[in-house]
Amino acid sequence: MGAALRSHAREIMAEIEAPAGSGPCAVSHELGATMSVWVDELRGLYQAAERSAPRMPPGQAVRFASLAAFEDGPITRPAKALVTELGYRAGVVGRSLGEDGQVAALAARERLLPGDALDWSTVLLAGAVRAYLPQIDPHGGWAPLDEETSLYEVDLEASPPPRLWRKMTRTVVGVRIEETRVEGLRPGDVVLRVGDMPTAGLSVEQSEQLGYVDVDGTAPLRKRVTVIGPDDTAPRVFDVRPVADHGAPVVDPGDPGDPGEPADPRAGDEAAGLEARRLPFGDGEVLLVPFGDVADNLGEELGATLRRERGP
Repeated sequence: MGAALRSHAREIMAEIEAPAGSGPCAVSHELGATMSVWVDELRGLYQAAERSAPRMPPGQAVRFASLAAFEDGPITRPAKALVTELGYRAGVVGRSLGEDGQVAALAARERLLPGDALDWSTVLLAGAVRAYLPQIDPHGGWAPLDEETSLYEVDLEASPPPRLWRKMTRTVVGVRIEETRVEGLRPGDVVLRVGDMPTAGLSVEQSEQLGYVDVDGTAPLRKRVTVIGPDDTAPRVFDVRPVADHGAPVVDPGDPGDPGEPADPRAGDEAAGLEARRLPFGDGEVLLVPFGDVADNLGEELGATLRRERGP
């Protein structure tokens, strides 16, 4: 496949740069068909391994569900060996963990090894566009809608949305949590579904985006999650409630909070703004206001800082 892509690199570039509506991307479609033929062979190996997998006790099945699907760093496993191993793991989970395991195994098969040539030509074009844009505009970028948060430093926003996990590893049937600040989730848990969405076979960017909890001012700050952990005998389903970085539970919109909590003694512009310090300069002094990131509310924070430092 690498040789085929390299030999058609100029034609792919021409299709990317062609005016909108100028016709079909024939070369990309041709390469998509070539990729689908290759993937058909891999899918056969995957499904054969999946069918050969035995049913196991839940504790053993969870170990297969928890194994990292892909290597960090240089790739050392050939594709055929990888799909055989992943198919076996998915088969164990599908046979051993009830309906939730079956749903996860099906999602893994469909997402990891799609068979439609048009799907693969779309994957090819998406990857090419994603790599191309930063070359012509260092500040530019593109991503599909289900990966759009990868374009932004979401955690650096003024009010970043809460997350179900801070760090994760993809497995063949889901997302293994490495670090979380969510009550009810534990490191080592494998998230099989978020809401109705299986996590098996998602890209890193899709998984990270799915981990953000939507906050639109009306929906509660909860997500129904299906997980299984090392000590579980069956998947468990529950609503999780994110916690803020300082460790306090996030309050649902419209919830006035716990009336027993003491009020924040800081109030008004006097407590708002950024850290600042005064330095001597000539016959007077200057105000030094360091900030590490350009947050959405930087102007408001600077204004509050100046009002505070000017005094009454």
